[in-house]
Amino acid sequence: MQSTSATLANAYGGVDGGEFQKLLSQWNGYVDTILRNMNQMIDELEETLKSNQLLQSSTVDRIGEQASRGPAVFDVLSGSAAGR
Repeated sequence: MQSTSATLANAYGGVDGGEFQKLLSQWNGYVDTILRNMNQMIDELEETLKSNQLLQSSTVDRIGEQASRGPAVFDVLSGSAAGR
């Protein structure tokens, strides 16, 4: 954006060139704001992803723990534990 602005500033002169330069400066400010906001959004999404992965891992572990208890609970409820 800045190199385009410099090239066009050399090509345009007078009042219209000055106004065009102001417009490019304004757009450059918008680009900076958008870039900053997008980087912040990327950071927040990465943090959310990490939190989600940790939660999912913990959930999988808990499901595995409970699943491993299933056969023993079934044996007790069905009376099969006495036969073992």
